[in-house]
Amino acid sequence: MPGLTQGGIDKPESETDGQPLPESVLSATRPRKVWVAVVLNLLVYGLGYLYAGQVRRAAFFWGVSWALSLSMLAGLVTGWLLPSWPRPWSLLPFVIVLACLTVYEVCLVIDTVRTTRALTAFRSRWFNRWYVYVAIIVLSSTVGDIPRGWVRSNYIEAFWSPSGSMHPTVFLGDHFFVDKKAYGAGETPQRGDIVMFVSPVDPDVQLVKRAVAVADDTVEIREKKLYINGALVDEPYAYLSDLAHSTSPRYNFGPVTVPKGRFFVLGDNRDQRYDSRYWGFVGVENLRGRPTLIYWSRHRGITRWNRIGQQIR
Repeated sequence: MPGLTQGGIDKPESETDGQPLPESVLSATRPRKVWVAVVLNLLVYGLGYLYAGQVRRAAFFWGVSWALSLSMLAGLVTGWLLPSWPRPWSLLPFVIVLACLTVYEVCLVIDTVRTTRALTAFRSRWFNRWYVYVAIIVLSSTVGDIPRGWVRSNYIEAFWSPSGSMHPTVFLGDHFFVDKKAYGAGETPQRGDIVMFVSPVDPDVQLVKRAVAVADDTVEIREKKLYINGALVDEPYAYLSDLAHSTSPRYNFGPVTVPKGRFFVLGDNRDQRYDSRYWGFVGVENLRGRPTLIYWSRHRGITRWNRIGQQIR
């Protein structure tokens, strides 16, 4: 009798004939790994559902995630541009959407685990191949960089301070936002503005300094005291750590007149690092924006909670 073996146990004819079960039969009952679905969903929202064969669920969660991500960017940009809001409160729309996105990710993980465990059968389809998953991850990363890159180029970008040249205004380890629209449409810095610009001596480096003089100003430093157009400037932010006297530009400089289209910068940590006293004026074409708000501060493993939310002035 077909399918009858010794001992009277029935087996599929394919096994009796020494042949493996067809792939179509195996894939119909092959389980999906829960941890793989979770990881894929965190890499690209919805991809884990695609792995589990849940196409409609994948499309739904992918759409929701994009809506939340775009809302977060819109909240950041909108809040930052509201002139009547104090800067810390202007981050509120961004924080709200970020909280919603965090809750969404937690719910996504829970739903992924429940959905994948509940599968009783799975039939592999053309998109259930490892190279398809890799292609989706690469494409999603590329497409996702478009709105983020647009925001960074035109509105806001995050940076951190790797040095103490602007101490005590900006600490080593401060993370802050830079307003990219601060000097658009031909606008130039005002005296006292803290600016970010491309270094005149190294185009691959961006620096943060204080613009102390602008076009047509006469700059002079006498015994570490700054004079603009012959008048002594009150600088409560300037930090002088070296009390010795010298003839170097740190102590005495100028007088020089700032040309058109240029400005003169100094570090608030006046006796540390280099600035316009050493490498000259900065062109307005080198401007990249104005640092505005510290959103995180950490150095040597210690978080400076009291600096978070401070405006940079």
